[in-house]
Amino acid sequence: MYTGEYKAEVVDVFKGLFVRGGNTNTPLDHMSAANNVVFGDSGQTETREAIAQSFSTGHTPTRVFLSTINSTYRLLTCNGAGVIYANGSAIYTAANLVDFTAINIFNTTVIAPLYTVDAPTNVLLIYNGTTVRAAAGAAPTSSFSLTEPAVGNVSIGVHKFAVCFVTASSFTTPPGPKISGVFTPVEITSTGSKNVRLTGIPTGPAGTTKRIILATKSNLDVYYYVNGGTIDDNTTTTLNVNFFDTDLAVSADSLFDLLETVPLGYPGFGGLGLQKYKGRLVIVGGTGDRVYISESGDAESFSAVTGQINITSENDGNQVRAAFEHYDVLYLTKAVGIYAVNGSDDSDPSTWRVVGPIEGAVGAYHNAIGSITQSVPGLTTVHTVLIACRSGIFAFNGGVDHPALTWKIQDVWDRITPGTDSMLQLVIDPFKERIYALLCADGSVTPNLVICGCYRNGLSKENIYWSTFSFPFTPKSIAMLSFNDGSDFAYRLRIGMNSTMYKLTETKGADLGIHAVNSYVQTSLFGNASPGVVDVFRFLRFAIFGSGTASIAMYDQYETLLLNTVTQGLVAIPGIEYIKEFNLTVERLSIRITVNTAGHHFNLSSLAVLHKLWLEARPNG
Repeated sequence: MYTGEYKAEVVDVFKGLFVRGGNTNTPLDHMSAANNVVFGDSGQTETREAIAQSFSTGHTPTRVFLSTINSTYRLLTCNGAGVIYANGSAIYTAANLVDFTAINIFNTTVIAPLYTVDAPTNVLLIYNGTTVRAAAGAAPTSSFSLTEPAVGNVSIGVHKFAVCFVTASSFTTPPGPKISGVFTPVEITSTGSKNVRLTGIPTGPAGTTKRIILATKSNLDVYYYVNGGTIDDNTTTTLNVNFFDTDLAVSADSLFDLLETVPLGYPGFGGLGLQKYKGRLVIVGGTGDRVYISESGDAESFSAVTGQINITSENDGNQVRAAFEHYDVLYLTKAVGIYAVNGSDDSDPSTWRVVGPIEGAVGAYHNAIGSITQSVPGLTTVHTVLIACRSGIFAFNGGVDHPALTWKIQDVWDRITPGTDSMLQLVIDPFKERIYALLCADGSVTPNLVICGCYRNGLSKENIYWSTFSFPFTPKSIAMLSFNDGSDFAYRLRIGMNSTMYKLTETKGADLGIHAVNSYVQTSLFGNASPGVVDVFRFLRFAIFGSGTASIAMYDQYETLLLNTVTQGLVAIPGIEYIKEFNLTVERLSIRITVNTAGHHFNLSSLAVLHKLWLEARPNG
């Protein structure tokens, strides 16, 4: 077979999708279409790994999170219709509940439900592995009595007493009694040299583990912890206390500022964000441009006075939506815009300095900040955080790098349905060095399209190789999770769809053992780029191996199908090069290679099209 008179255009490194302004813009080493393929270290492209069932949820999981408490893993999911589940069993049900955000912190799981209406019951939740309850806790509402039964050390004068409950998660409530919502301490006028007996001490709700007695010094109003004033049960109702005024040394005044519930407000379509920062819990998204930040070391204690940061609001709906930490700085993102917060360990959050906006064109919602564990924003190479928004996926390293990492696939990214930015989901697999994004595309208002970016060659717009992924069912949620699902204990991409969590395995073959992985690549346009020049295309030479049969189709620059009768049987031996002969006269030509049979897959390492000039100008223009 003589081919010497033909020019060979060779591709031996496949750099993924380039779909930006039409196929005539696609470089030779990129693809105009790439579905269900990934890219290897040597520049080859191959069928993605198959998926298998990971966990049957009994509902389509629109959100998934791995709760970790006492080294026990529980898969939290939501059906988008009022119920949150743990390992498939309902743990929380509420009207108008459509989604949730969660974070593992201080050996508990904090849950922020997302509701479709604003209500006072929209509050932060605590999950302890068994039950779900509102975070924090209400002050005691029942009073008690005081007497002086015996000789003691209590100073002469008026002393005021209060009581707090301690919950199972060690949260200390604001002091009570609160009678009709008003703090009403119990007073005694000590005659001096007596002790004090408290009778009828209120017991707390279920889950209360302790009660704490507070008292003031003689004729003063500051409350202190009383030595011997801790009751280590929820049943005892009588206690004798004895103290000098000088014994009252540890102030409890900050307890009066604690929120009894942590409001989540109504974030609208935007969702809620939870983040850790300097041993504190950060909550954003539901209360406009107000950010709640907990006390250090406690995810339930939020001061109504000092536990907030207020970002200057323009009242334009562009409010704070998410948060992440990078190099000890807390970054707050709006749908458009990013602010920086420099906090210190020993100061109140209300005093922390807010700088910004430091970025005015890019922002992100909570699930669009690249995550490797869902509790930690994903750090990939050189500690870069990835964030996604309507404009694309961007690298952040103290500032946003422009243009977007998705620059090469802007036409794909622009398929996002307007108004669904808040539903973007972004996760990172640092071991396979892949980025996965789940979008609402082509008019859909629920997630339906997964794109994959392989960044083995670097985290830049030039070096990420993109493709789309499709599955037997429509994906509704994605996450990178490591847990034992009964078949293995591995860190894998998990995909929520069709009443089940699925996982991306390490093996090629059929999805779920029975479904074809519809994998295909379509090359850029071969031939002379000068308008009107017509070539004769005669040979296709390609190195491919795998299993089953590959179908080969050929298209012109207008995406008109010219030939689709070519096939090639695949064998599991790398390095074999095949030649296909054909005869097409056309200005430009692209090649599509497809494997779409259950169990079949391919690995393509090089491809060349041989052609020569036929006409320098197309007849009749």
